[in-house]
Formats: sequence, structure tokens, C-alpha cells
Amino acid sequence: MTEMTEYDISAAMSLLDEKLKNAQPKRRGRKALLAPYADQLRRYVAAGWSRKEIVAEMKALGISISAGTLRNVLGEKSVKRESKMVKTIA
Repeated sequence: MTEMTEYDISAAMSLLDEKLKNAQPKRRGRKALLAPYADQLRRYVAAGWSRKEIVAEMKALGISISAGTLRNVLGEKSVKRESKMVKTIA
């Protein structure tokens, strides 16, 4: 078994760096798939649609999503979590 030299590791790391710079990371999950549409979804909420109504419409169109995932996409914090924080501060 040959021992790797510092040059070998350096060369391997530079090749890895070049490869990773050229490769685009793949988006995964429903949140990542809906992220480009977050502004559009926020406009629906601002227009008066509830998250549940939006989820129901999306499911009717064949897009499976939960209300929690939609909340995460919209960047909203959980009301339950905020009320917990208020209780601990008060």
C-alpha cells in the first residue's frame, strides 16, 4: 500500500474543488421545489386566501403539499412557537 503524499492530497482537493464549482447542487423536497413561487404564494395570502385553501387548490391540481410545508415556503413562523417564546419571556 502506497502512502499518499501531501502533493497527492493537494492535487485531489483541487480537482474536487473544480468539480464541485462546476456542478450545480440539486434542489430536493417540496419546499425547494416551491421556493421559486414563494412571492406568488405570498400574494395569494395577501389577497385573502388562507393556507388551507391554497393547499386544497394545489391538491386538486395534483400537487401534494402540507400546510406546514407551505408555511415554511412562505417563511411564516409558527404561531404556537411564538406564543411559547412570549410565555418564556414574560
